[in-house]
Amino acid sequence: MDPQQHESIYQERSMRVICIGAGASGLLLAYKLQSQFSNFSLTIYEKNPEISGTWYENNYPGCACDVPAHNYTYSFEPKHDWSSLYASSSEIKTYFEGFSSKYQLGKYIKCCHEVQHSKWLESTGQWTVDVADLENGEIIHDQCDILINATGYLNKWAWPDVPGRETFKGQTVHSAHWEQSLQIAGKKVILIGNGSSAVQILPQIQPIAEHITMFVRSPLWMLPPISLESKTYSKSDIQRFADNPDELMILRKKNENVVNSIFSLYLSDSKLQEVSKKQLRISMQNELQDPVLEDVLIPEWGVGCRRLAPDTEFLKSIKKTNVQVVKGGVTAFTEAGCIGPNDIEYSADIIICATGYDTSFVPRFPILGSGGRNLQDEWATTPSSYLGIGASHFPNYFMFLGPYSPVANGPTLAAIEAQADHILKLLDRYQTEPIHRLSPQPAAEADFSSHVATFMTKAVYSEGCRSGHKNHTINGRVPTLWPGSTLHYLQTMQDVRADDWDIRYSGNRFSFLGNGISQAECDPTSDLGYYLRDHDDSAPMTRRKRMDIIIRSGSQPARVLHTTYRPSVVNLAPKQGTPAYGMSLKEHNYSSSEEGEVEKVDRDSITGKGAWGWMQKGFGNITQCFQPHKGAGEHIP
Repeated sequence: MDPQQHESIYQERSMRVICIGAGASGLLLAYKLQSQFSNFSLTIYEKNPEISGTWYENNYPGCACDVPAHNYTYSFEPKHDWSSLYASSSEIKTYFEGFSSKYQLGKYIKCCHEVQHSKWLESTGQWTVDVADLENGEIIHDQCDILINATGYLNKWAWPDVPGRETFKGQTVHSAHWEQSLQIAGKKVILIGNGSSAVQILPQIQPIAEHITMFVRSPLWMLPPISLESKTYSKSDIQRFADNPDELMILRKKNENVVNSIFSLYLSDSKLQEVSKKQLRISMQNELQDPVLEDVLIPEWGVGCRRLAPDTEFLKSIKKTNVQVVKGGVTAFTEAGCIGPNDIEYSADIIICATGYDTSFVPRFPILGSGGRNLQDEWATTPSSYLGIGASHFPNYFMFLGPYSPVANGPTLAAIEAQADHILKLLDRYQTEPIHRLSPQPAAEADFSSHVATFMTKAVYSEGCRSGHKNHTINGRVPTLWPGSTLHYLQTMQDVRADDWDIRYSGNRFSFLGNGISQAECDPTSDLGYYLRDHDDSAPMTRRKRMDIIIRSGSQPARVLHTTYRPSVVNLAPKQGTPAYGMSLKEHNYSSSEEGEVEKVDRDSITGKGAWGWMQKGFGNITQCFQPHKGAGEHIP
């Protein structure tokens, strides 16, 4: 009998995946599974009535992303018609809804379904997952080969840990669970908190509230927007982006260049930290011009210890006559309001708690891994992870934005994409080999955690601020952040370190070899001599040469390292279908005029240096990187 295709090498066995959460991570997972994998089934359980995760839950006045909207997208899915520089939560929610609709991801998603319990079964190599249907109360008992937690780290909002909240006679609302019927006009309001949410809420309610008492327990560094573009995009701007995708790409890259150039800011003794702290202090003092407010709002610790926040009229609003700032936290709620420092009572009609989230990373529901270990107990004191995506003793379990993910100093969605790709590389191996279970080795996770702790001793995150990355303490735990930049994380996650994983097989690990027939021999349309070439276009064998191609080394004007970089010129890669390496090609770039408009200029033809033709990307002589370039960098953020 002739060899059978289903017995050939690397056959994709059936794989059942359950994902928890239909926010940015869950939707990306569905998209990539659908576009890259075969012979799988996927169910995404989402507790909310609608998708989009935190952008569904957060709809308080002024709620917006605090990075430029054109950079808060998947890298491959730009949106040309954002209405403003910092998009509202509702507009971001619409983006993710549109993404789901465009790629028909809804078929995988079950909203109003809340996971309540999960347990690993060693005998079958599967997870049991108990899910509550919130519409009819039914409990669904499901099973999967792979369990993926995509709930994120900002999904469990936290009330102030002070007594008496239920005794308050007025209305109490949390910023992450806003009541749209809430009437603030003409009311006395207490606003508790001074983080990203409070900074956005105050400018929205200040003009309409009778009086606002704002409790500020910790100061916060405020910085101007990183983009020089106007705050609102006109119809002509939007149409220009639609007609000229390269122009939109230039804007995205310019914003990304700024964010990705300033990681040294987060190192306590860096020059950029020193200069930034001085400049931001002067900037805030010039805006406030009030010694009392300066004492309350301007930190002594380093820039970046707490999450930086752009000043969207907050510093102007806090100086208004109907705003009273109280330095310190709330100690108790009362019938009339709350008690502040020195046992002074403050009364109000409405109390807004902009007090953030439970950032302990402890899961909402039991996750029982090998030997009955409960992840809730394992992380009760200190969370841990392997590269932010896995946990030892929890087989076939993966997560997005787990402890030690890069969520404080760069583009979060880029990190999510890197995590998705890394997880799916592992799932590809699981599906095409006789793997029973895989999880990070305890020693690998311990070594990684130890490295994080060592790195954090020189990072600004460990200075004396109260931060969610330290579970809202000043020094209660090692900051749960990546020990490096986001670009550092992207490079780390490119390759799977197989020796860091505890992999157990069912039967002979080499049974994937099958009947000795390759994929090419089972494909009647394949080129059976695919390995013959007329020149060496092999993919690079070394990490450095691979990265030279990925980062397009030599393609941009040289910049001053470790300073804030606002490029006036961005050279784009050739489009797909244009000449590849070794051929003369024409690129275009855009340079910003003083007025901030974008003008198109031709660049001289360049000659590609290198191979790996399928990448379709050209770049000039790598030595250009080390040549001086006037105006390439700045020393202020």
